Amino acid sequence: MLKIGICDDEKVFCNIAKEACEKVVNKYHIQCEFKLYNAGNAILNDNYQADILVLDVEMPGLNGFEIAEQYLKKNPNSYVIFLTSHMEQMREAFKVRAYRYLLKPVNMEELEEALLRVNRDIENSRLIILNNGQKENIIKKRDLLYIESLGDGCAIHTMDTYYTSGKTLKYYESLLNKVDFYKISRNCIVAFEHIKRIDKGRVYLDNGVEFEVSRRQKKECKEAFFNYIRLRTYEG
Repeated sequence: MLKIGICDDEKVFCNIAKEACEKVVNKYHIQCEFKLYNAGNAILNDNYQADILVLDVEMPGLNGFEIAEQYLKKNPNSYVIFLTSHMEQMREAFKVRAYRYLLKPVNMEELEEALLRVNRDIENSRLIILNNGQKENIIKKRDLLYIESLGDGCAIHTMDTYYTSGKTLKYYESLLNKVDFYKISRNCIVAFEHIKRIDKGRVYLDNGVEFEVSRRQKKECKEAFFNYIRLRTYEG
């Protein structure tokens, strides 16, 4: 679940930013929750830990840079995106480790790129802990190649090895975002990063393994893969 905090002293802009973010997360089926603030003190006095904090710069009392600096001291793993009308203050944003500095009115393409990059960074840094009854194995999501159902459990494949788990494929599907991973059939989830090509209803992975995409998933799988390619293009 991606947590987004939004702060702007003008409620109308706060709601505009929320609606713009909602369009992005809904488009990519990213589970998300929002919390809105109209003053910097409200954020700093709250225990809510946002994955992404969308901030205006010019606000009464503490400005956005001061809020970001204090907030990141308490929440060093959070990302700050400034959304403001003041281009001339961009240099200040780098001093507080801002992830992006975007101008109002909201440019949807720039906002989409920023949110997807943050979400991907967060997801890829998270871990899956497997316990096969004897020992625990910790796998970073970025290292996953594919997961296949074994009936009463799953096999989790990386480039180097594989692990077995008693958890269901549905369980692992709930842990993975739909930007980087896709359930191509009821028996298999693949990582888009390791797909070399999709051709005639089959996906070909870079380790030589190939899978058939279920008939009902073929069109949606291609669309999701193209969205992933577009995101990687953003990354340059």
